[in-house]
Amino acid sequence: MDGKVIDFVNAADGRDVVDFHIGDYEWRAIGQWMANVSLRPTENITTTFLWNPDFQPNVGPAGGSPWWFPFAPSPVSSAQRPPERNPSGFDRLADSEGGVRVDTTIGALSLSGIYYNGFDRDAVFNTSDNTLHHTRLNRYGYALDYGTSIFGQRLIIRSEALYSHGKAFGTSDTSAPGGIVKKDQLKLAVAFETSVGSDENKVDILYQPIWTRQLGWDSRTGAKLNDVLHVVNLSHSVRKTNDKLDLSTTGYISGGSGYDGLSYNVSAGWKFNDYLKATLAYNDFIGKDDDIPWGAYRKWKNVTLDVKYEF
Repeated sequence: MDGKVIDFVNAADGRDVVDFHIGDYEWRAIGQWMANVSLRPTENITTTFLWNPDFQPNVGPAGGSPWWFPFAPSPVSSAQRPPERNPSGFDRLADSEGGVRVDTTIGALSLSGIYYNGFDRDAVFNTSDNTLHHTRLNRYGYALDYGTSIFGQRLIIRSEALYSHGKAFGTSDTSAPGGIVKKDQLKLAVAFETSVGSDENKVDILYQPIWTRQLGWDSRTGAKLNDVLHVVNLSHSVRKTNDKLDLSTTGYISGGSGYDGLSYNVSAGWKFNDYLKATLAYNDFIGKDDDIPWGAYRKWKNVTLDVKYEF
């Protein structure tokens, strides 16, 4: 789902961070060596065990690039970046990560439960040694998918949630060891998908709110108590082109207790065959300078052309 709720096992290449959305997830995943074993004890239950000894951190925007944080000074060189301590399960087995996922189906309902013990892909600065640390935390989550119809129109309801226990935040509290405190975080997303129009002129509609809450909230961490992201998508596949041409527009409205800016894109994609697709997209950002995440990027509206070959 948009927002990468339970999609955290692979690190992500987010160098153009505010243009990074659901259609890019599988293309932005940073490769890692992993192993998994799946067992099917009954016809409707599958259990998967995952072992990951090859930790990789998320990659953010480069200093001085258009997507560098506008509210932060750009580093003169990469040498200014604090050293980063990355876990290494190949060199130290105790740094391995692991998890389990159980999937089942009950009629039209698909349901999954997950547990993962691993490191946060985003580092936090530790003032005791002036290095970036990746803290280990426990994650618990679920995913569900249910399909039905209302008044002859399809309706798909999807939901994902993730409870992160022991997530590290930098804090201005001088009494906190290393300038770090650990909090629990809950992230919940629900998506509603349907279609309107005839079979020859059908428009698919998606609405997905994502809610993030910091438990034991502390304003000194800089995190919001509640953060809400609303995602709205309209898409249309042109039947007269044998579904080779698809048109889409997506809006992202951020806000917890107040409006925090808007991002939207309009795109047209052409599917040459099962392996090759080209997409032309316009991206825009609206808001005030202090609106995070999009208002500060409002001067960076752009046009992108993506050509993807999958093999």
